[in-house]
Amino acid sequence: MCLNIIVLIMALYKIENNIQKYAWGSVTSIPELLGIPNPDKEPMAELWMGAHPKSPSLIVSGGVKTPLNDFIASDPDRVLGQQTSRRFAGRFPFLFKVLAAGSPLSIQAHPSIEQAVAGFARENADGIELDAFNRNYKDDNHKPEIICALTDYSAMRGFREPAEIARNFRKLGAGVLEVVSDNLYNSSPENSETVLREFFSVLMNLNRGDMAEIIEKAIDHSCGRWSERGNGLETEAFWIRRLAKLYPGDIGIISPLFLNIINLKEGQAMYLPAGELHAYLEGLGIELMANSDNVLRGGLTSKHIDLPELLSTLKFTSGAPEVLEAVRITDYESGYLTPAPEFFLSKIEITGGEYKPPTGANEPGLPAIMICTSGTVEFADEDGNQLSIGRGESVFAEYGSRMKISGDGVLFRASVPGA
Repeated sequence: MCLNIIVLIMALYKIENNIQKYAWGSVTSIPELLGIPNPDKEPMAELWMGAHPKSPSLIVSGGVKTPLNDFIASDPDRVLGQQTSRRFAGRFPFLFKVLAAGSPLSIQAHPSIEQAVAGFARENADGIELDAFNRNYKDDNHKPEIICALTDYSAMRGFREPAEIARNFRKLGAGVLEVVSDNLYNSSPENSETVLREFFSVLMNLNRGDMAEIIEKAIDHSCGRWSERGNGLETEAFWIRRLAKLYPGDIGIISPLFLNIINLKEGQAMYLPAGELHAYLEGLGIELMANSDNVLRGGLTSKHIDLPELLSTLKFTSGAPEVLEAVRITDYESGYLTPAPEFFLSKIEITGGEYKPPTGANEPGLPAIMICTSGTVEFADEDGNQLSIGRGESVFAEYGSRMKISGDGVLFRASVPGA
């Protein structure tokens, strides 16, 4: 069915976005989405869409390109709408990304807003440059986030139940961890967070010899009996072998034994609040987060690790992570519900027929950024002005008046809830 969708937009602009070329990126996924060549096979990890000062999108209008953060700062009440502007002190509240994991990312967590404000001020006072290797806090914001799978998407997220972790380490035969493993196995719901904190702290503070011994055992088991069908640890064995090749000697190699492994199908998503230990492993996804670049790492990386700061950030809750399914909002749009005040992710599917919402219909959530992931869509305002985008192209929508969207394609929309 072909759809014509009326949304609240005063002005719509094509935007040009920057690609972050991190070592873990895919050499094919983002180039294929954008329809660009990659003859040198560079890993392209993230396409940033937003107003983060590190790498803002460029508004394209009348042959002029303006950084989105500068465009918003010129008149935040008009561009963002007065309500959004006041809620977020005139700043764009979210950062929208396409994330292409060709290989696993670091094990990491993100700080709360209180930790980010305090940490950013502390490191500024200590004179640590923003781009310094040992810098933890790049800004003063928290970074709750949602990842929505565009392909099959693998990740690790959150601690397994204590007894399950204990069973895995008993199978490993890690004698140096015997005491904390027994504490995990014998824990109760009342003290599970305490014993998980103890386990993780002991694990991360092992001396080099003990750490190397545990890693070697995990690799041996993963190449042997754990890899056999029906063993119960085949998935864990697969990722241990993969991580060992990419990050030799890193204690994060054994993280599949204590973190939940999650496999998202296309269209499924997961939400990550502050303090949740996680690592994206492989796949292409749409990621939406508060407008921050704060990451505290714990392994699988050559970047800075500040273990005390990470431990002060982590939540030591356990259990299977929640997988989010899209909730139908209208007959053309589905959304992913999270508690984040900065962002709302939705998917608009335009596939034939025609849709005309009632007169006066008001869509909350603007301003917005929209990216086309398949097909072609066309925007038209009340004066007949038109703008068309295809696969991999994106637009920024100001807060404002009405505009139609039509065509045959799929849009992901990042917006502000309740704006």
